[in-house]
Amino acid sequence: MTMLGLLFVFAMNVIIPLFLQAARGTAPLAASLTLAPDILLTVVLGPIAGRWFDRFGGRVSIPLGFIAMAVFVGPVGLAAGQTSLVIFGALYVPAVLATAFVIGPAQTFALSSLDQESRPHGVTVVSTSFQIAGGVGTSLAAGIYGMVSQAQMTSGNNEVDSLITGFRAAVALVIVTSLIGAYLAIRAYSARKPQAAQPEAPQVESTGTVAGLMKTDVYRIKSESTVLEALYKFTSLGISGAPIVDQDNRLVGFISDGDILRYLSAAHPSSANIYSFAIGADKDLEQAMQELGQLNVMRLATKDVISLPHTATVADAVAALSDANLKKAPVTNDQGHMVGIVSRSAINRLAISSYLEAKHEEKLTV
Repeated sequence: MTMLGLLFVFAMNVIIPLFLQAARGTAPLAASLTLAPDILLTVVLGPIAGRWFDRFGGRVSIPLGFIAMAVFVGPVGLAAGQTSLVIFGALYVPAVLATAFVIGPAQTFALSSLDQESRPHGVTVVSTSFQIAGGVGTSLAAGIYGMVSQAQMTSGNNEVDSLITGFRAAVALVIVTSLIGAYLAIRAYSARKPQAAQPEAPQVESTGTVAGLMKTDVYRIKSESTVLEALYKFTSLGISGAPIVDQDNRLVGFISDGDILRYLSAAHPSSANIYSFAIGADKDLEQAMQELGQLNVMRLATKDVISLPHTATVADAVAALSDANLKKAPVTNDQGHMVGIVSRSAINRLAISSYLEAKHEEKLTV
């Protein structure tokens, strides 16, 4: 859906200036500026379309956006024979504005269907689709415009009429792709499966316990993953370590980038740190990475993980982190399932906020 919306934009924004220059003798700058109001209005409408999507979803707005694109671009093709650039540009306004209800919302819909770990890959796919849609939309529209125009001139029609026919053929292309987009939008929403309910943390009294401090949205590594997969997750998410869980979400270990670098330092001395690339040791590092791609995370993980029950007090967390000199510790429920992670920084924030709140109350009392 995103690519079809972008195909519309790229196709029309290239073909319209080409047509105006060739058929109407419009100067290149004037032909390009004909699209300027439409593009600026789309920028203004973008946040409005986003709020509409947040409030009502895209089940109706995305298909209607595609249909509006198809309906309103038709008069642009019919107006190709007119001489007024103002009328021509004004007719294109509602067609291009409708894309605001398609492109952004379609991306949001797609990415919201992915889990947290897959979303960075989804963003990459969407970004790549921009480039593909630009290439395909431009080449298809220009190809059809040129092919039909040339065929008309070969048949004996005059140049202007031939160019108008070619332009209308390019318009027909984006009408068809917009209708396909509307069909896909309807199918996408009707086929969307409800997301599985996420396991909830135990409902316990959070006052004075780690349940009130812990972060529940925690990155995990599966026990069957390779060390290279763990390293990729560290670099892509900007983290330095993660707990390891089995298929039942039970805590079975913890691995950090320090564990991996210590292994590399022992097995491949020149790969002890990432700066090996800068000193020409990339060959050895490549060999090390291949080895990490076959090494299970449990081989390097700390298996005797210090964890806290969800009923532990903040004082228990302070003692556990201080005694073991840890920055964070996983939190588990009664079944051993990991439900969160508590960090030293969260405890520090609690202490500071409690102190400031107490001082504020003292001032109010005085």
